[in-house]
Amino acid sequence: ADNTSGIRCLLWLNRATSFICHLIKYILAGKEPHVAANDAYVEYLQPYHGYMLGTFVQTIMYGAPAKEKMFSLLQLESEAAAIAQMTDFVRMLEPLTVDILAHMERIQCNWPDKA
Repeated sequence: ADNTSGIRCLLWLNRATSFICHLIKYILAGKEPHVAANDAYVEYLQPYHGYMLGTFVQTIMYGAPAKEKMFSLLQLESEAAAIAQMTDFVRMLEPLTVDILAHMERIQCNWPDKA
């Protein structure tokens, strides 16, 4: 497989899914959403973006709403309910992203040097 195949799409889907999973995980750890978003971006997506796109995305991350506003916009009944749902989501999703990445590395399709 080369970097124009469906493997590349799966690789990017897994990168994006890892970003979302860690964004939620960082919020659960007590970070404000804009900090969590930036930290997850820097760790999981920025290495594959150029300077201009990276700077643009990081600027956008600072527009993330506060946790209370985010829960309200998502119409979650309470912070406790939101935390329970987020915890379940991360518990189910994170092992999948790890397994997919491990498989991609086994078949030599992680391509960390390519976007």
